[in-house]
Amino acid sequence: MLKLYDSLSKKQQEDFSEIYYYSFPSYERRPFEILIENSITGNYQLYALIINNHVEAIACVFTPKNNRLCLLDYFAVKENNRGKGIGSALFQELINRMKSLEQILILEVEDPTFGENNEEKIKRIHFYERNGAILIQNYNYLLPDLDGNGQTTPMKLMFAPNSENTIQWSENLPSFINLVFRDLYLCNEDNEILSLNIKNLSVFLII
Repeated sequence: MLKLYDSLSKKQQEDFSEIYYYSFPSYERRPFEILIENSITGNYQLYALIINNHVEAIACVFTPKNNRLCLLDYFAVKENNRGKGIGSALFQELINRMKSLEQILILEVEDPTFGENNEEKIKRIHFYERNGAILIQNYNYLLPDLDGNGQTTPMKLMFAPNSENTIQWSENLPSFINLVFRDLYLCNEDNEILSLNIKNLSVFLII
């Protein structure tokens, strides 16, 4: 069962935050209190997959108001339950929720042609593809320097669920990326990486 954070019991909320803190390195995590504050304002949703009354996986989704697009910001399965299909179950629940809301979920995944751990990056893309996500081909996307090392991270974008109106919603992608960089990554509109991402959008094709 997919439940929102504010509908969880106190113990379940504690388990949610524990999965969050143990699943991501400190430089990738925003303060959990900020995520909760954003969820209260309505532009962020915290989802938990509940099995036998326990939180087994979590997903944090950036959901700007009056926008059909949203971003999968964090996605994690409780460590001792990985490899048991729980991640797939959570992702399918998310897709069903997106369908009911007529929204498109955008995913940022590391580009396996750059850096280390390429096999792990490929597995992550294949996981999302097996669960119905589509890779946006011919589009190179960069994350800004989030950990203070002065380096950007080459990424790819995916989306789900598959939509017959891809051209229609993809026209909103530039403005959506602007929102992501402004509200999540706290970048100014004249950020060089943001400008490059928007420029590259003019030539991408979805296959």
